[in-house]
Amino acid sequence: MKKFAYIFLVLCALFIGMEIGVLSNDTKTRELDERIDEFERQITDPNNNYQPGQDNQKVNPNITNNFAKTGEKAITSFFDYTLGIIESLVKK
Repeated sequence: MKKFAYIFLVLCALFIGMEIGVLSNDTKTRELDERIDEFERQITDPNNNYQPGQDNQKVNPNITNNFAKTGEKAITSFFDYTLGIIESLVKK
């Protein structure tokens, strides 16, 4: 019964974490989605005057990649640690 309680708490923590990560209306992702939709409207219009490269924002790929890799390592280590705890509880 104790193992079940620990596993239930870990799963609740994971679920709450996923709910916290849900996108809000204020995020950059929302802005990016709107820009993508506008771009798709422009290029699918048969009479468009779209020039490739217009309205492109300069992005430093090294900063973006570093943030992504750091986030990936954090998430991976968290799941490895959590799954290790669950495995040790199940094997007891």
